[in-house]
Amino acid sequence: MITRLYLDAACLRVILFVVIVKNSLLVPVRFVLTFLIVTLLLSGAGALAEWLGYTDPGRAATLYPLTVFFAAFGRMVIPGVVLSTLVVLTRLHFHPGIPVVSLFLALVTVTGLIVGSFWLVRVLPDSTADLSPVALPIPTNVLNRSGDAFLFVSRTEDDVVQNAVTYSPTDEPRLAFSREGHIEDGRVTLSGSGLTFTISDIDTAPWSLVQPPRGLLGISRDSRSVSAEFERPVFSLRFVAAAVGLSIALLGSWAFLRWTRWPFFNLVVAAAYVRSLLLVPVLLHDEIAVELIWPLLPAWAPGYGSSVAWGAVGLILLAMTVLMRPYRVWRKDVIDE
Repeated sequence: MITRLYLDAACLRVILFVVIVKNSLLVPVRFVLTFLIVTLLLSGAGALAEWLGYTDPGRAATLYPLTVFFAAFGRMVIPGVVLSTLVVLTRLHFHPGIPVVSLFLALVTVTGLIVGSFWLVRVLPDSTADLSPVALPIPTNVLNRSGDAFLFVSRTEDDVVQNAVTYSPTDEPRLAFSREGHIEDGRVTLSGSGLTFTISDIDTAPWSLVQPPRGLLGISRDSRSVSAEFERPVFSLRFVAAAVGLSIALLGSWAFLRWTRWPFFNLVVAAAYVRSLLLVPVLLHDEIAVELIWPLLPAWAPGYGSSVAWGAVGLILLAMTVLMRPYRVWRKDVIDE
């Protein structure tokens, strides 16, 4: 009887070990799938916004949807990697593996995703000519002003404006909708309202009906500064160093994800930390840093500043996890309770 119990316990330990190893080995698969889903969704949203002219009011890209999508994909690589890292590392709490093995495989996978994605963007056919924006006579999808009157146009094609809404406090009707209008001799005449606007007198109002939140604009701007760190030959030393450094820094969020007994609070702190990583290139290229810090460093240092900063912060945070409670104990108290 006792022998049988020992055998059952041994079998359970073996099964548990196999499950833990399997969860660790599945980390790259989860990373790749999550990255593809997140990045493709972000790229689709960005391409749709650009295709409709939302990202640059008053200008419109030539309508080649796939070309616009590929261009948006290149801009969404960094946001996709950042969000995927948070999602997968958070899910590790519910698919426990061997932390050291999981993090090492995650490091290799994230680095590979960054390098592979930017390589893919480079080898795609160069269709930047298709994306050259052309100025429109009347800005679309924003509120335009001419004197006391306001004009909103959803689409402009050649010398025809479509779906125009006008408001004029001095004319009747004050609020009017025109399905179509015509541009001629520097004026736009709307058939529905009968109003005529001089194009040179039209100013775009300081507000936009599709203006993104200010915080989102900040994240987008800082993501572009991170992407600028990879505007060098793929597989070059500086490119790979930036990819490895950023990957280590992102995985450093693991220290915050198991910081306290409150998983949601940990996730908020980890998200704030990841957001701050996007500011590293901005701070290192700030005028003060360029004038006071860079002259004191070797000539090669500016090219690797962001890489070194990311890598150092990430390694410090990962080293701090050694001083924390063992992950198995933390998870038993927080997740399994």
